[in-house]
Amino acid sequence: MKTKLLILTVFVALGSTISLQAQKLKKFKSTIVKKIGPKEINVPYLHMTSYLEYVDGNNEDEVVEGNKNYYVYVWIPVAANEIGVRMKSPVGKIKVKNAVASDDYNKNANSKDILDQFISLHRSNIKNPEAISLSNIENATWTEMYPNAHLDDDDDTTEEARFINKTNDPLNMLARGLYRVSFRTYDHDGVKGTFLGQIGFPVKIPGIIISRDIEDIKKKLLSK
Repeated sequence: MKTKLLILTVFVALGSTISLQAQKLKKFKSTIVKKIGPKEINVPYLHMTSYLEYVDGNNEDEVVEGNKNYYVYVWIPVAANEIGVRMKSPVGKIKVKNAVASDDYNKNANSKDILDQFISLHRSNIKNPEAISLSNIENATWTEMYPNAHLDDDDDTTEEARFINKTNDPLNMLARGLYRVSFRTYDHDGVKGTFLGQIGFPVKIPGIIISRDIEDIKKKLLSK
């Protein structure tokens, strides 16, 4: 009887450990390497902005080529050396500090539905704050940038992309201007689920503004 009780106790303890581990969000690491003693580690992104969203019905910003797109705009005042973007679904019981949660997410935070996850980053031809407006956003030229660095630390529920500034490559320059991150999932009947979207920089760059609302970015820029 004691043997059975011991086995049951170990099983419950192990199950609890696995459950806790499943709810732990791994650090989002940059490509910058720092040496600590004999080890070299990738430094986590220090300047991080997080969003919590729920996909259902027609609450996306735009449907493009069969994908629901949820946009986040990023104003970069000076050249950045790297941008990291991460998307995770479902959110589950993960706790994220200072995350911006939509009303739809707050109403459906307990959803266990899983979304397909895709990430894209586009650079606009808008280089000055005065040119930012809803009409200019719609008529802007958006050039897709492609991830040019990868770390093998994502999984089936997480999609990660890292973009490094290539000063000698016009297509991969993280120069001053307005950018748009797209968190995407397939648009099909019944699609629903929660996701965590994160945008990170290895160092905090003064003047960077990140928001889902382009008018909010405009307002913050004009207030400086």
